[in-house]
Amino acid sequence: MSFALPSSKLPLVYRHPYQGFVNVLPYIDGELDAKTQNIVDRLIQQEMSNMDPQDYLHELPMPQTKLTDLLKSEMERVQQQQPMNKIDFEQKPNFNEEFQSTHEIQEANQQLNVLNQYAQINIINSELLNKYGKESWALLLKSQENEKNRLSNEVVKQQQELNHINAQRKYEQNEVKYKLDSLKAKVQEVLTNNAQLEVVCGELEQEIYDKQRKKLKLN
Repeated sequence: MSFALPSSKLPLVYRHPYQGFVNVLPYIDGELDAKTQNIVDRLIQQEMSNMDPQDYLHELPMPQTKLTDLLKSEMERVQQQQPMNKIDFEQKPNFNEEFQSTHEIQEANQQLNVLNQYAQINIINSELLNKYGKESWALLLKSQENEKNRLSNEVVKQQQELNHINAQRKYEQNEVKYKLDSLKAKVQEVLTNNAQLEVVCGELEQEIYDKQRKKLKLN
């Protein structure tokens, strides 16, 4: 027996009318290389282009949020990308003087509460550091060592790829050099043949010229 979930309980992906297309993408176990990742992204974009945009929140009521003055000021600060005001731990209420109003007493009490909270946090941090400090440093050193090993392996891999590229380039350059040398030899051979032909042609021209002169003399 199967029980149907109400629409509000269904995952967002199954609320879409084309949710059947979700399972048509190829399943690949393990990390993807860059080429496969590009293919998967292209397939997802193709499927998304066939889907009309859906408003998945239309069944939910609009949130009712009461903005206090503090929350409004914080939202404005975040929008303006302004840093938070630092707490001045040196400035403390002066209890040697009498307070002139209830407002001054409240401000002094609030400031003491803030300083007390920060002091309590510092005490807790000190206790945690005293208890787990050695382990945290050991974990940090281990993570740094793992990162160092990863970078070293990456350097070795990059050096191997660089050596392979340089060897390939050297092979291609040698191939090109062999072709250039062969072409230079052919050019030199053609130039030599042309020079020899020029000499033979010159001799023939001189022979023809001599025969013409003898023929003129005979006539």
